[in-house]
Amino acid sequence: MWQYNHAMTIDSHPHVISTDTARYPNAPVGGHKSDWSHERPVSVEPMIAAMDQAGIAKSALVQASTCYGHDNSLIADAVAAHPDRFTGVFSVDVLAPDAPEKIRHWVGRHLTGMRLFTAGSTMPNQADWVDDPRSFPAWECASELGIPVCMQMTVKALPQLVRMLERFPKNAPPRIIEAVPALCGDAEFAEEAIAFLDAHPINSGPRRVAQSVERLRVNVAFGSRERSGLAGSLRAAAGPAA
Repeated sequence: MWQYNHAMTIDSHPHVISTDTARYPNAPVGGHKSDWSHERPVSVEPMIAAMDQAGIAKSALVQASTCYGHDNSLIADAVAAHPDRFTGVFSVDVLAPDAPEKIRHWVGRHLTGMRLFTAGSTMPNQADWVDDPRSFPAWECASELGIPVCMQMTVKALPQLVRMLERFPKNAPPRIIEAVPALCGDAEFAEEAIAFLDAHPINSGPRRVAQSVERLRVNVAFGSRERSGLAGSLRAAAGPAA
């Protein structure tokens, strides 16, 4: 049985993938399922076992948009079954007229944050709808409910994001900025993001923003130093090809 004796450790961004495709059908955003979701799927119970082994107290399950699109049923069911181990971050189509209704539905199922997927491995080009007026009712709903909004995006969308934060200042901008470190994989790209944040300071939560910038610098430095060695270690661990 899982237990912890020290400070709680929380995994902030795992995904779960079910083997039951009838109950949880695939409907990936962009129409293309991510490679990782069919090559390395982890369902709910194995996720809990892995958390126990690693000493993870709780996880914030993030909707696997590149597998399930905006149907958040899997993570909602996981949270309902294991509320002591999971919370959930859902996704909706913020351009749809019923977006506020969908947001309230998933919050009603005890999911606690919203993620907008605007770029990623299956959608390499940055979407242009970040500040689309059709999304305003969804942002207004999220602001009213007090839930954080996580933007998965590239640095190209930062000007649009600033316009949205100016319009909706209560939508936890420091938490939104936390998405940036994971998306900046090289020094030049990272410095561009840092320069933008320096030129457009966010008054709400400056310490959290500073921590995100520091993590960004650490991520880039670590990747530059360890990337080649890590690749070799992973190949060695995998063993010879069959």
